[in-house]
This record gives sequence, C-alpha cells and structure tokens, in this order.
Amino acid sequence: MKFLHAFLITSICMVGAAQAETIRWTLQDALLSDGQSVTGSFDYETVSGDFSNISIFNSGTATWAATEFTQTVDSVSVIPPVDCQTYACVFLPDGATTGSIALEIVWDNYPGYLSEAGTLDLLYGTWSLWRCDNSDCSGLVFPGGAAVEFVDGSISGVVVSAVPIPAAVWLFGSALAGLGWLRRKRAV
Repeated sequence: MKFLHAFLITSICMVGAAQAETIRWTLQDALLSDGQSVTGSFDYETVSGDFSNISIFNSGTATWAATEFTQTVDSVSVIPPVDCQTYACVFLPDGATTGSIALEIVWDNYPGYLSEAGTLDLLYGTWSLWRCDNSDCSGLVFPGGAAVEFVDGSISGVVVSAVPIPAAVWLFGSALAGLGWLRRKRAV
C-alpha cells in the first residue's frame, strides 16, 4: 500500500511539473506622457517565474535616451516595493549601474499575475522611467521635472510553449508499476 501511495504522489508531482508554460508578453500601443512609445516583448516561465528573451525599447527624447531593456531586477525599493511576481516589473539595460535608465511597467489588473495568458492594461498615472540609485539598481530615484508615465497601452500574453510530459515519466511509471506487481506476486 505504501508503494501505491509513493507511486501516485510521484506521478502527480511529475504531471504537475509538466504543466509549466512559457508566456510571451508583448507591449501593445504603449505610449508615455512625454510622447515616447515603448515596444517589445519578454517571455515569462510560469513555474519558475524566470524572465527570458527580454527586448523592450523606448523611442527616446532629449531627456531620456532611447534604450533597449534586456533584463529585470529581482526587487526594487520604491514605494510600494516592486517584485515582478505581483503587479509590476522593472526592466534594465545591459550593464545597468548608477544613473542608468530603468523602465517600470505596472499592470492595472493586479493581482493579474503574469502566469496566466491574456491582456493586462498598463496602469496609467504611475512613474515609469527612473534612474538607478546605486550600482545594482536595487534602488530607483525619480529625477526632477515632469513625471513620465504610461498614458495608453497594454501587455498581451500568449502561450508560446508548454512543457510536454517526457516519455521517461511514462517509462518510469510503468517500471514502478511492474516492480509493485512483482512485489505483490511474491507476497502471495
């Protein structure tokens, strides 16, 4: 009986792990209050919470240079604190350090987590462009002048890959079932 329980728990865990999906989030019609447009996309892995293939661009102005954002920062000390798992995410360029531009994207439907495909409106009226306050960009400052914020747009997510159940799971399961059958046969 213990064997059957172990087998069922193992099978459930393996099948659960197989449900991981990668969702590609794309900015649509994203416009900042100073006239800049923001375009691009990133991939989000639903089980691990990892980001990949980040390629987001702002068009730039005299105040804010056009930048490609290619990475996220784990958590940022702004109010409220930002971590990419809840309602907002901060994107940075490669080699970001003190003074680098940081782009914060806040979605309006929070807690609209990124782990479900669909469309999330961008939250309007919140600062979106910041400067890194320290070398690892864990703190952000808003430079003087008018706030730059999203005034239009959304992010749209579609599943680009689901992790299939590997054949090894079925082989492993059948092997365990065979061992259980042999053990039961010996006991009788």
